Amino acid sequence: MKPVENLSLEILSLLRKGETFLALGLLGAVGVLWRREMRKLLELVERGRTCEAAVLAGLMVKSPWFYKDQPERPAGGWRELDPLVELFSRQGDAVGAEAAIHLKRRASWPEARWLELLHRRLGKEVSWEDLSFAVRWLREHRLMLERLGIGFVVPGPEMPKEGRHDEGEVEATTGGGA
Repeated sequence: MKPVENLSLEILSLLRKGETFLALGLLGAVGVLWRREMRKLLELVERGRTCEAAVLAGLMVKSPWFYKDQPERPAGGWRELDPLVELFSRQGDAVGAEAAIHLKRRASWPEARWLELLHRRLGKEVSWEDLSFAVRWLREHRLMLERLGIGFVVPGPEMPKEGRHDEGEVEATTGGGA
């Protein structure tokens, strides 16, 4: 499993336990930060340093020193969420389908990417109840997420001409202190 998928499962777990702001700290990085940074966040989580990972995620998303992916929401909404809309409709879950449609049109990229990743793990680590919880939670908290700046990213350096790579990137480290 990719680091971003593991981190997505951790976000779901945190939300389920009511640790909202730790989850949101990590959520802002989903689909935005590159693989190397996601691995660093996951390493911290795996060592039981979830709070530090959430803070680091927020700092990296707001730092101009890290490469980031931040597509703009298309006029028709996130096509990545079309399978969710179809799934909720097939299940006969009108409330879930409405929530998925709303998120398709209004969610930030990290939110849309997180739902897409959870949908990929449906039937494996993610149950129908988990996916339904995630969609409804995001829909119910949409205004708060927007006001907290989830999905607001400070652009990073220009993309390298030869494509994405890790050479020359700034590496995030933890520990140390004054």
